[in-house]
Amino acid sequence: MIKNLPRGATVIDYAYMIHTDIGNKMVAAKVNGILVSPAHVLANAEAMECITYNFLREQAAPSAVEITMDRVNDFIAYSKEDSEMEDLSYNSRQNRPL
Repeated sequence: MIKNLPRGATVIDYAYMIHTDIGNKMVAAKVNGILVSPAHVLANAEAMECITYNFLREQAAPSAVEITMDRVNDFIAYSKEDSEMEDLSYNSRQNRPL
């Protein structure tokens, strides 16, 4: 499909020009058969191939429950470490000779 693009248009610009779903799902691109960055500026008469991937919602981000549980577990572990350090510090002050 031939498209007219403004000067300085990039691979990602072209992907979105075709369709927003293509731009949203693009993970890589090839220009003239060579893998390029999405920021690659297109030149006249280059052949471009958009490589897309359908991300599943579960793959894109962990669920809120997982994030929350991870944060709670981190907080509990950190709190236990802090508490143990305070106990050690208090005990060492108590056992010092004056």
